[in-house]
Amino acid sequence: MSRVTNLVTIVEIVSKGNKSGRKAFEFLTQGVHLLILDLQPTTAQSGESVRAFVKPVEVGDRLIDMPLFLDPGRYVAVPLEETYLIAFDSVPKRWRKVLDPG
Repeated sequence: MSRVTNLVTIVEIVSKGNKSGRKAFEFLTQGVHLLILDLQPTTAQSGESVRAFVKPVEVGDRLIDMPLFLDPGRYVAVPLEETYLIAFDSVPKRWRKVLDPG
């Protein structure tokens, strides 16, 4: 008999408006796996003890593949740079010029 596991994962891109961490804490306490992409300037962190993999980046840096953990010993690699480039290519040319005038 195979064991059925309810696996929930979330990839969240943090903005200034949702940077409090309250929602992330709630997800983590419910056993939800998170990959949080925070490209905003650093702010004070929560006092809660949470294990995290942090990879600082700067404007212009290539985004690396990040692990999205399924359980403590298993993860899938999320191809951030490739996903970003594909998404950006689908943005209408007019808006790409606004976002990247160079």
